[in-house]
Amino acid sequence: MPDFDLTPDPAPPPGLLTPKAMAAELGVSIETLRAWRIDKGCPATAGTGKFGQTFYYDKAAVLAWREKNIGAGVGGKREGAGRKKKAAAREPERATASPLVDAAESAKAEAEAARRADLERLAAKISDPAEIPTLVMNGKITRAEAQTLGDMVKHARGAMELRKERGELVAVEDVRAVLTETLSRCRLRLDGCVPRIADRIMAVLGADLSRHPEVSAAVRAEIALVRQELRDAV
Repeated sequence: MPDFDLTPDPAPPPGLLTPKAMAAELGVSIETLRAWRIDKGCPATAGTGKFGQTFYYDKAAVLAWREKNIGAGVGGKREGAGRKKKAAAREPERATASPLVDAAESAKAEAEAARRADLERLAAKISDPAEIPTLVMNGKITRAEAQTLGDMVKHARGAMELRKERGELVAVEDVRAVLTETLSRCRLRLDGCVPRIADRIMAVLGADLSRHPEVSAAVRAEIALVRQELRDAV
């Protein structure tokens, strides 16, 4: 019986690079390359990889696009750049601030944090952003929260798409297809092994199988139970 095929995505089409290879050529992360493609229109060619849709890149086209839209040799602004300087500029203000925290502001911050946690849990349950307006109509969330919730759902979908491109996630349909095919081969092999098993049993016993049809019947009955278990597993 063949093992499951767990090899990585097949080679890209001629002249194109995988996201990992293209990111390495540019000196940026896969996340940055993906953000360029989705948010800024970086040229890419959709294709089908081992686990579903993926994207391939033409090096020359991407380099030309980057020079025009991002800047030659620039890998994109690093996330968080400038935060230390801004934080340092705020330090004098913090030093002069009162050490006492207003109880009302503290309670408000806690309530906002709790509400955001509620929205994050709700976003994890939403599969289609089209469900959000219904939540507003039913009074579950406010219109302002609907925008935040939509951003959370979009971010979660983007993160899942990225993991799928990396091969870290496998579509349920793909797993089911491989499992169904493998179990089908198992059932076919089981169907053909009844006479072989019966012959070996009778050979060990030194008896003639034609005189003992009940042996084949017993083996066939056991095989039928195994086939039923395989069928239920699909």
